[in-house]
Amino acid sequence: MSLLDATADFVEHCAASRRRIVALAAANFLATIAVNAVGLAFVDSVSIADPPLLPDVRFGYTPLELHDAYVAMGPTARRNYLAFELVDILTYIPSYVLFISALLHAAYAKLGAVSLLTYLPFFTGLCDVLENLAQMYTALDFADRASLGNMNWLLAAYTGTVANQFKWIALVVSLIVLLVTGVRALVAKPPSHTKTA
Repeated sequence: MSLLDATADFVEHCAASRRRIVALAAANFLATIAVNAVGLAFVDSVSIADPPLLPDVRFGYTPLELHDAYVAMGPTARRNYLAFELVDILTYIPSYVLFISALLHAAYAKLGAVSLLTYLPFFTGLCDVLENLAQMYTALDFADRASLGNMNWLLAAYTGTVANQFKWIALVVSLIVLLVTGVRALVAKPPSHTKTA
């Protein structure tokens, strides 16, 4: 069984029970608290200046804006930012991807339908991981003004911003699909399962 098959089975398993969906919601809530607490305690509170919004929560950024954010963070907060990104990759991304996918699967199941859109949040998560890896590289390789002349650093910064923009677009599309499908599932009659003799 491939990783994709196992993941699809897990999403289907979670979507089959309200209790499991509530457990995913709780896990997502706790992961959200964890990633925000790490960001606040280890990045924002030790920055040498008020940093602009973290690149993760913006819709795109230029290498100069990323540079300015790293300068405002200072070396300690920049190092801690790596831990923030790891917490994001290991806790938050899996929790929101599984939660939204399970909700989509449950809504489509209530409609008696199957859709590949159930797995759109996985594309969102993939973009989020790529963005975080690019930002981790740029934070590790940051050398103040010299970074803006380093082609590898610039490539990683551009990779991060493109992944960031795809992440936000895919997340918004996932939530719109969830909203539309959820409303349709709420007003739809349950699918009839007729037995054949």
